[in-house]
Amino acid sequence: MGVHFPQTDIDLICLVPNYISKDDFFTDFMRVLSKEPDAEDVIDVIDSRVPILKLTFKGFQIDLLYAAIDY
Repeated sequence: MGVHFPQTDIDLICLVPNYISKDDFFTDFMRVLSKEPDAEDVIDVIDSRVPILKLTFKGFQIDLLYAAIDY
């Protein structure tokens, strides 16, 4: 598609069962990611129009969006 550049990030959607709340995602899951040795600079951006977790994983910048589905 020609839309990737060395400075761009990867946008991912984390699909979870609906019993995992947005609060769980931005507290418990964020805490788990922060302990992962390959994850760096894990921060939440919850005041944005689309709340995300931002992190660097093995050198790749990632924006992670929460989405709950009926499971």
